[in-house]
Amino acid sequence: MASPPHEMRVFQRVIERGSFAAAAEDIGLSPSAVSKLITRLELRLGVRLINRTTRRLALTHEGEIYLERARDILRAIESAEAEIALARSSPRGQLRVHAFPTFAVDHLSTVLPDFLARYPRITFDFLVTNRSVDLIADNIDIALRVGRLDDSALVASKIVDLTQPATAGLFIRPILHATPV
Repeated sequence: MASPPHEMRVFQRVIERGSFAAAAEDIGLSPSAVSKLITRLELRLGVRLINRTTRRLALTHEGEIYLERARDILRAIESAEAEIALARSSPRGQLRVHAFPTFAVDHLSTVLPDFLARYPRITFDFLVTNRSVDLIADNIDIALRVGRLDDSALVASKIVDLTQPATAGLFIRPILHATPV
């Protein structure tokens, strides 16, 4: 059974093309399948949408209303899908980040402008402090650490080796994965 959006697309294509056969060719169905789909749609709605003759199709008053609403609905579906596709291709949202002051000044301040230029739809809320923070209680998405990490149930990934001999590396602890919103 066809979904209402599919029925709307087929109905719209029939009207745009002026025949079941032309619409069927565009959609990849047989003309009889298109005709049956429109007949089932009309039965479900309880009205005739198209007056058919051997030479032409003509919308009924109800068909005109249905076509207008179908176009609005299909545009809304396309818009929603495009918005979701854009969100997936372009990360956006706010990240709450904890870093120690020396790391923030020495390392983040140098890379942040390029990052923001590349991902302008991401904003940051930084918590820069020398104290250790409770990542969950402080609602931290990412915590940047230098050195060895204590055992933790949190996810940690080494992202860079630092040149200073006293440090073992930089780790990132995501609480929430930074996926596009």
